[in-house]
Amino acid sequence: MNFYIQRCFIACICLCVLGMTIWYTGIRVYSVQLGQSLVDNTHFEKSGNMYTDKKRKIRVENGEDAQLVVYNRVPKCGSRSMQMLLSMNSKNNNFTFVSSKLYGEKVLTEDKQAKLVNEISRIPRPAIYDRHVHFLNFTKFGLTKPIYINLIRDPFSRAISGYYYVRFGDIYNNYTADEHYINNTKAKYMTFDECVLQDRVACSTETLFSKGMIPFFCGQEPHCREPSTRALYDAMRNVISEYLFVGILEEFDTSLKMLERLLPRFFKGSSTKINSSKKLTTAKSKMHADRKPPSEEVVQIVKNRLALEYQFYEFIKVRFNAQKEELEV
Repeated sequence: MNFYIQRCFIACICLCVLGMTIWYTGIRVYSVQLGQSLVDNTHFEKSGNMYTDKKRKIRVENGEDAQLVVYNRVPKCGSRSMQMLLSMNSKNNNFTFVSSKLYGEKVLTEDKQAKLVNEISRIPRPAIYDRHVHFLNFTKFGLTKPIYINLIRDPFSRAISGYYYVRFGDIYNNYTADEHYINNTKAKYMTFDECVLQDRVACSTETLFSKGMIPFFCGQEPHCREPSTRALYDAMRNVISEYLFVGILEEFDTSLKMLERLLPRFFKGSSTKINSSKKLTTAKSKMHADRKPPSEEVVQIVKNRLALEYQFYEFIKVRFNAQKEELEV
């Protein structure tokens, strides 16, 4: 009998320790059930069912006097429309706009990182620099950090858009296809469904992540290109500490109105231009005659493979909506 009581006592102690561990973990990183989003509660405070960045008002004020903005554009997230808009704005609003023509080199050696951040820092102010490149830490090289901005979109929509883009190009610049697919007819004309259901590398969890949105916010470290909660949390931390604004392509017009408020020097008049200029339309991928919408089975498989991307996307949506409410847009 005493032995039984002793065993029960030990079991209770173990459960208490486990409970305290879970409670402590919950204190460190709160899982907020808002569309499966994860919000670091050390930076956010709750108001009703919304979470607002405690530092946001300071960041908004800083944005009004911004001298250097870096837009490390995520591919297939309206970046071409943004480039056209910034080019027009640079003339009307009198700032320097430097748009990189390097599209493939998103991950850089440390020497190349140092060279690039120094080049960006020397651009005549006020200025915006854009490039498809993973987040760069300016302070690591002893430089004053710029204000970062970006745009993202629904991960599944982005994945399927990117899949066909590298195979067929787009209408805007007659880009044909990635070199890998020019002489590889079988791979080029493989549908997205076939790629997923046949477990091809191009549609694997690892490939979808390494070519996804999280690495653009996580940074240049190798772990940022491997699917993990570490990469997710690092991306979230960088968004909170480094990014004045991350917009959502599905709310592109609203995103521009918010940028007009946050960075008026660079985005004044943007919402008017986007509605009046025929050139400012999101480029659409060329569609092969046999391209079919993905099956529901494939949609579910891919969304599961993009689980981390969706957690990041929902996190950005919570932040975006809180910011929109604060700006009264």
